[in-house]
Amino acid sequence: MTHLQAFTIDASQLPLGGVINLLGRTGRVATNDRGLLDVLHSLCAGASIDPVAFRLQVFVHSHASPSGELPYFRGLHHLVFATFGSTNLFVFDILGRNIMATIAKELAHDRNFWQERLLPIAAGVLGASIGVLPLHAACLSFEGRGLLVAGASGTGKSTLSLALAKNGIDFVSDDWTYITSDHGELRAHGLSAPIKLLPDATEYFPELGQHDLRISLNGEIAYELPPGGSLRLCVETTCTPDCLVFYERVAAGEPELIRLSGEEARNYMQSSMEPLPPQLSLFADQRERIAAHIADLPCWRFRHSGSPQLAAQSLHTFFVPQEVRMSA
Repeated sequence: MTHLQAFTIDASQLPLGGVINLLGRTGRVATNDRGLLDVLHSLCAGASIDPVAFRLQVFVHSHASPSGELPYFRGLHHLVFATFGSTNLFVFDILGRNIMATIAKELAHDRNFWQERLLPIAAGVLGASIGVLPLHAACLSFEGRGLLVAGASGTGKSTLSLALAKNGIDFVSDDWTYITSDHGELRAHGLSAPIKLLPDATEYFPELGQHDLRISLNGEIAYELPPGGSLRLCVETTCTPDCLVFYERVAAGEPELIRLSGEEARNYMQSSMEPLPPQLSLFADQRERIAAHIADLPCWRFRHSGSPQLAAQSLHTFFVPQEVRMSA
């Protein structure tokens, strides 16, 4: 069993500083390691926007980082503790909008760790306090217009997202999309995290068999592939949401697209948001405003019984203007 160890960081131990941009939010970084700053700047480049939304304090040590240890999470009120092996500890102070960590140099310099693990975790954990709503939905984009695809776990959002992206629509995210609303404008953001596809996805995408399966963060065995890598998808990091589609796989029948009422969409948004502890109640109004703004988008229920490729063709016909399809 992993044991959490309390720690404090003296500011004098973190002489190096920098600024990163995460989901349109400015973060101020303090560390003792130049290599870590280089990794973060390569992943989170962008103009800094005042005020500073969060702080990241990371002390990098030289102790070994044992491999093969599973991550471990615990929460207490407004604090979340996470270990990635016995020598790597993160503390997320949601109320203070601060992340403190002590980690081994090997992990600090691991670009995949930050891109695939820590940055998505930070966006999800700190979301309520920095004006970001994590939405359990995929997101695709065509000329800046965002298509949000929601659905129950196991429905096939990831395979549908891959099929849509292979059908000429830009990929933003396949599982979690991060929504902001600044000055009344909704924006959907992705973090270029890997697409996670379960082993049976090879039925529709045989090329996945060329890659190795791995254990994902939630313990599932899956293919996890960077969208811009061997998949060669066109990737966008942000777009303006244009509509929300609830995807349902059914046993049989023709594709069916049904317009939903605003009330149905609002009920879904309310049920999909995790309750906040009392210590974070001051952030509830902002989060609910973003959710209400999403629910005001045109919303549809999409029922389909065929392959993800056929589902993608149906949604492509619905989402991409006719004149664009005819000229392709």
